[in-house]
Amino acid sequence: MSYRNKLEYFINTLSMSNKTPNYFINWEKVVKNTNEFELELNTLNYLVGKEDIINETKKLFKNQPNLIKAIPSLIAERNKEIVMSYKKTKL
Repeated sequence: MSYRNKLEYFINTLSMSNKTPNYFINWEKVVKNTNEFELELNTLNYLVGKEDIINETKKLFKNQPNLIKAIPSLIAERNKEIVMSYKKTKL
C-alpha cells in the first residue's frame, strides 16, 4: 500500500472524539521546556533547509556539544538520559 493510500485510509477511519489537544498535551510543560532550551532550539534551526543536513548536524554538534541536551525536549522524550552509540553506521 502506498504512503498516499495509507494516509487516506488513516484519515477516512478516524473516529469522532470529545478529546481536545489539551487532553493529550501538557502545554505548561511544553512552554517550560521550550523556554528552558530556547537558545539551543534556535541554534538547531540553523539546520533547517540545509542540503547536506547530516554533515552539517555533525559539525554543529562537534562545535557545540551542549546542544545535545535540547534533543529530548525536541522529540518529546520523557527519559532525559541520552544513550549515544559511537559505532560507525551508515545513515
